[in-house]
Amino acid sequence: EIDGTAACNRYGGRLETASIGGGGEFRVSDLSWTEMGCESAATALEQAFLTVLQRVDSYEIADGVFVAEAGLGNGFHLARVRPAKPAALTGTNWVLDTYLEGDAASNRPGMERVHLTFTDDGALVGATGCSGIDGDVVLDGDRLVLDRLDRIEIPDLSDCDDGDAETRALVFGVLEGLDLTATIDGDRLTLESDTGGDDRVGLSFRPAEPAAAPPDLDAIGAAHDLDPAGGVVGPVMYAERIDGPGGQMDAEILGTLELDCDCLYTSFEGNRYPVLWPFGTTWDADSRAVMLPDGVSFTVGDELDGGGGYLHPEWIATPAVTERIDQCAEEPYFEVAVLQSW
Repeated sequence: EIDGTAACNRYGGRLETASIGGGGEFRVSDLSWTEMGCESAATALEQAFLTVLQRVDSYEIADGVFVAEAGLGNGFHLARVRPAKPAALTGTNWVLDTYLEGDAASNRPGMERVHLTFTDDGALVGATGCSGIDGDVVLDGDRLVLDRLDRIEIPDLSDCDDGDAETRALVFGVLEGLDLTATIDGDRLTLESDTGGDDRVGLSFRPAEPAAAPPDLDAIGAAHDLDPAGGVVGPVMYAERIDGPGGQMDAEILGTLELDCDCLYTSFEGNRYPVLWPFGTTWDADSRAVMLPDGVSFTVGDELDGGGGYLHPEWIATPAVTERIDQCAEEPYFEVAVLQSW
């Protein structure tokens, strides 16, 4: 079997492989996927991925990267994803992003306004955007028993539109259903219950992003004369400045930090990738260390373990950076490791 997430929707199907050395045959059949509404960019990426996935016929494993290629040259590279840190049921601020009904999954605007927190003393608190949630809960294995569940009406409902009201009904429908269960898989919480229909219904949550004081990029950029469009300082290539969350890639960036002339690499399983660091990263020549904007540092020879992605030089628009990548990128992929979290 094969299953996963295709930009937005979950997919699954049958997989047939035949190993030949470090690769072999790779064929997918009976592919199906959920039909959640997605942003146009995610939909386009998803359709392209699913189309190619049904055409691929071979694979190769190299440098920890799984490579699938179709006979006509279409294909994709998959990098290993950093494992999600397990989240605790209690003490976590859970944010809703998916509604489940049988095998179907859907999302809708405003779901991020729904959040729940279970406390160690058995309380359930939260909000739906239209109402507050207050209750008492007992956990029995994976079953949740709600001794009390109250809707706390919000005096000013000017921001509560029809969509919020519908989402509130879905949330309370699950919480008030029979045989309510809670399952945690990595960093995801799923609540499911029986509301009397043909299928069980559920709510899928992710942990809220922790609020953290961002580094003062203005001060760092001014102190080190950094270009907001990205550039090079010493052997460090840094990305353009992005205010706000930006787009996050989920590949795992692993390896030993190496310095070779003007090139900083992450070296892993015999291959090396030049690293593109986040804006605000600087270089300390005396200690041969990379100084990240939040104060974390990596010295040459340290093990790098972070998140991000691998890009080709043509996907990066900063001339100084692409010139350095062209100088440093190596076979077989000629890619750069873009570090976004650490």
